[in-house]
Amino acid sequence: MIDTALPTPQALRALGDEVRKAMNQPKSVAHPELADPDIFWRRAAFPQASALVRQLRRLLVEVAGELEPVVDGSRNDFEKWLRATASADTAGRGVDPLAGRERAIDAIAAKCDELHEVIAGVRRLIPATTRVSDLRTALAQGRRTRVAAMVTQTGETAAHADAMLRGEPPHRHLDLVLAAQELAHGALRSDVEVMIDRLTQPIFGLGECMVTVYGDLVPELRRAPADLRSHVDR
Repeated sequence: MIDTALPTPQALRALGDEVRKAMNQPKSVAHPELADPDIFWRRAAFPQASALVRQLRRLLVEVAGELEPVVDGSRNDFEKWLRATASADTAGRGVDPLAGRERAIDAIAAKCDELHEVIAGVRRLIPATTRVSDLRTALAQGRRTRVAAMVTQTGETAAHADAMLRGEPPHRHLDLVLAAQELAHGALRSDVEVMIDRLTQPIFGLGECMVTVYGDLVPELRRAPADLRSHVDR
């Protein structure tokens, strides 16, 4: 969702044209006051990014509601898997019980990691910042001709000329749009990480519980006759 909300190069060019029009012909645009970068930030760039954050936060609440039962709901399947795993390792455990326990603990940890990754998949809601970086690079490339002309005319260094140009409309407006997107991304990434941490905390307890279950299973399987173990394996 946030991916589709990112401005495209075409949208940025259209914004630049609109700002130039507002500066040169204020009566030809609906909101000439937005030609001022500070007003543009307060009334357009920041509010749009804030609206995106609110929208995504509502989605995260829904996603959290769907993921919350996953850990608790996986306990029965986890126990069935552990019973089958412990039963299959009966012979190996007979040779070296300590090594068998270590294998079981490693398998439990791997299973917990799988469950963690399922929940952590929610990170896909937030795209990498490369899209914004690419847009910044494209804007910088578009300024190069103007910068070169300013260097020739004024004798300024390219870096100083570029900084001056970025502080003026419409370049400043475009920079503010991307800055707002970066703020939105940062806020949402933080929200997602907090949500993942909260949802995955019970996994540690589940893993510890399964180690305890394994300890109870071993003597049970040791007492069970061979035909019962075969039935468990199936």
